[in-house]
Amino acid sequence: MKRLDHPYLYMQDLPTLETVLGPGRFAECLRCIDHTISIVMRDPLQEGTALTRPPLENYRKKKFHSTFSPPRHVHPDLRLVYRYDPREDVPFVLGVGLRHPRSADDVYVRLNVRAIEPSSLSES
Repeated sequence: MKRLDHPYLYMQDLPTLETVLGPGRFAECLRCIDHTISIVMRDPLQEGTALTRPPLENYRKKKFHSTFSPPRHVHPDLRLVYRYDPREDVPFVLGVGLRHPRSADDVYVRLNVRAIEPSSLSES
């Protein structure tokens, strides 16, 4: 199955994660992102949870950890936000980022803006 990615996934999201996490943790985080995308691509309508607040109401989220071995009882710190149209059978990844509730750096704050601006898509 093909997928479409928002260009800012590569231009903003991944560089931001690398800056915040540092090169060592970012390498593992990148593997976690790839793993999560592969899980979502198997069954996009079942893997993620539907978002309900505009402008992301047509998108889904997948929570996951930035490490493969998180400490016990630690909540997932990353969110992958995507949309899936079964007629097209192509998932569209809007972005990925750290969850920081009530912060300007929160993934949902950034992706709310991204969801309403026009963009050119990149195919993966």
